[in-house]
Amino acid sequence: MINPLNSSLFIFFIQHVDMEISIRNRLVKSNIEFEFSLCDHVDFEFVGSTQFTWKLKGGEALVFPLKAVLCSDGIYDLQCVKVTVYNEDGSEKPYVFPLQWIVKVNAM
Repeated sequence: MINPLNSSLFIFFIQHVDMEISIRNRLVKSNIEFEFSLCDHVDFEFVGSTQFTWKLKGGEALVFPLKAVLCSDGIYDLQCVKVTVYNEDGSEKPYVFPLQWIVKVNAM
């Protein structure tokens, strides 16, 4: 949870970063069931769907909006997506992505 009282310049100027996340099932003939989740962070929070389970048919895509809320200046890595794929045999395979989504916020 962000505590805006600890941020001197951003008490009245909270930054909202609009994001869009796309998930595509590239397996043409196979359906896939997965859980989408975002890891918690102390420095910022997300507004929108932060955890859900979904099924995609082969070739289908899911696109949804998300917003990051930043309360102080600094450099943030907003990449905290985890996708867990549920296999037909009951096993699960988690994926965490190595790319970074860097946002720099300057104080005014």
